[in-house]
Amino acid sequence: MSSIETGKIGEKIAEEYLIKNGFKILDKNWRESHGELDIVALDNTTLVFIEVKYRSDENFIDIQHAISRAKVKNLKKYAQKYMFKTTVFYEEIRFDFIGVLPNPDGSYRIEHDPDYIGWRD
Repeated sequence: MSSIETGKIGEKIAEEYLIKNGFKILDKNWRESHGELDIVALDNTTLVFIEVKYRSDENFIDIQHAISRAKVKNLKKYAQKYMFKTTVFYEEIRFDFIGVLPNPDGSYRIEHDPDYIGWRD
């Protein structure tokens, strides 16, 4: 399975998780120039940009470290472009991380870190 295919699996699992937890999905795989935002959602009145990482290896530790400093810079740049183009009402902005890891029984473990990236970096 290619990395694009596994990424799509992770994003679908993350999307289902977010909907189940009350998020309203606004966009998936929103593209601008040479980059993309995996998922854009509303959590009440907070506009949330969600980076999703899927790993097929259940022993993979520290999945969050898959987001490099360059990736964070690009996420912020694309988020600003998204906000400029959107007409959605929001009061706050947040960057979340969702890691999806398989369990031996075929289910998935989801690690959701709200405000993982933030504007602080």
